[in-house]
Amino acid sequence: MADSELKEHLESLHCELINAKTIDRDTHKLLKEISEDVHKLLAHQGKYTSEHHATIKERLEESSRHFDVSHPQLAATLRTVVHTLNNMGI
Repeated sequence: MADSELKEHLESLHCELINAKTIDRDTHKLLKEISEDVHKLLAHQGKYTSEHHATIKERLEESSRHFDVSHPQLAATLRTVVHTLNNMGI
């Protein structure tokens, strides 16, 4: 269930990125990299170290704080992805 939940949240994040017209190129690139990292985690669960997981979650949390004011829905989606990863034990 958590995998499907995470995929749903990632799809939501992807849609928000497409629709967010005020995100600059560097920020869009960062969010795309984070999304790719999360997809890799799902595809290779158990192969990454907990240190790698922590790095990805830190990037997600930092990004969500960055967007709290300018893109609150995007920030909320990022926090939801982190929460789902935590629930999955990642």
